[in-house]
Amino acid sequence: MAGKKGDDSLLYFGIRARGEATRMLYAIAGKKMEDKRVTFEQWAEMKPSQPLGQLPTLTTSDGLICCSNVIARHVAKKFGMAGKTPWEETLHDMVLETAQDVMNSYAVPHIYAWMVFKSVPEPENKDEVLEKAKQRWVTALNLAEKLSKSCGSKKFLFGNEIGLADVWLWCGMDFAKLATPDVMSVTPFAKQWSAKFEADPRVKKYLAGRPDSNL
Repeated sequence: MAGKKGDDSLLYFGIRARGEATRMLYAIAGKKMEDKRVTFEQWAEMKPSQPLGQLPTLTTSDGLICCSNVIARHVAKKFGMAGKTPWEETLHDMVLETAQDVMNSYAVPHIYAWMVFKSVPEPENKDEVLEKAKQRWVTALNLAEKLSKSCGSKKFLFGNEIGLADVWLWCGMDFAKLATPDVMSVTPFAKQWSAKFEADPRVKKYLAGRPDSNL
């Protein structure tokens, strides 16, 4: 949802990656946010003015927030989407951090380094590398399923409403499609849960209107 001056403002590149979960949280909550997308050329000039020299950042009436997961957690808490108790907040965090670990510790250095960024040669055992990525997602999804069932296995991961864990897990899996095209159906739980998530009218509207990107 496009914002205006005075709304929270997300500054990020014109890709999904580390900014998409925050964009989706605003859309699902029905809240306005200025989505400022910059090119890599523009970023080169802007970088020295940013606190950590990295994106995304979120500017709010309270101040500027750095680091993608800190931003996502702040927004989710602000809109009541991060759990109602400390324990529920911890469950959301476990799913988020597990998905993040799959991406940071394996997918990005072992797959995206050659598939997207071309910083290293394509490995000779490409199929083996891709299969390991898929199995890491299976492990992450099995944990999400176990945690969800421990709470009564509601409509979404931790309740009848979409929360931070749902948004972040789905965004992580969406990002993983480049290496694991069938990630949304890699387990029966993943297939059922992702279908419910994507069927939500707010999610459908957001997905239908977002710019194309393979990242």
